[in-house]
Amino acid sequence: MRGLRRGALLAALLLPALPAGAAQTFEDLAYGAYQAGHYKRAQVEALKRVEADHGDAAAMTLLGEIYRQGLGVAPDQKAATEWYEQADARGDVNATFALATELLDPSSGKPDAVRAGQLLEKAAAAGHPLANYNLALALLATGKEADDRRAVACLEIAARAQIADAMQALGVLAKQGRGMPQSDEAAARWMGKAAAAGNVPAEVEYAIMLFNGTGVAKDEV
Repeated sequence: MRGLRRGALLAALLLPALPAGAAQTFEDLAYGAYQAGHYKRAQVEALKRVEADHGDAAAMTLLGEIYRQGLGVAPDQKAATEWYEQADARGDVNATFALATELLDPSSGKPDAVRAGQLLEKAAAAGHPLANYNLALALLATGKEADDRRAVACLEIAARAQIADAMQALGVLAKQGRGMPQSDEAAARWMGKAAAAGNVPAEVEYAIMLFNGTGVAKDEV
């Protein structure tokens, strides 16, 4: 099981899919530019959106990502956090999760583990896959049985969003009987899914399970 995740996955969750060949509306220009790697234009278009609609939380979150990563602009942690704060206040769950990760980062300038935990819970309750994955890791770290069960529920939400690390974690927990009944079959099923999704530790573990016939039909090839 890996540590805190955000990065490209957050960007993928942040951006809506644009239909192939569809004409871009004013609202789509910022996202389209971001997806194409034209980050300076994405920043300009996102700012236009906010100027036109002070409640445009999605554009604010996009600006937060641009400033956090320094895409087309100089990295600016303070500006990123301010944009995330505004978007979170307007109900954008991606901003809530991003803000939580910022507050957990010692390099952010003002780390706040307590508030970060509250924001992570908030984003997870809203169904954010990465928030659920990271909340699961925090719950597992407590060593409490009730938290283990909650962690499994969070990991299942993340796994449904095709987060391979969550699938691999479920495989480990099923093998251990932690937070769920011990089951080699469930462990093999989750490891197989994680392996198919590209999780390297799961690929190794699933190969061993196949070779030994643990929870799955034996296959020594």
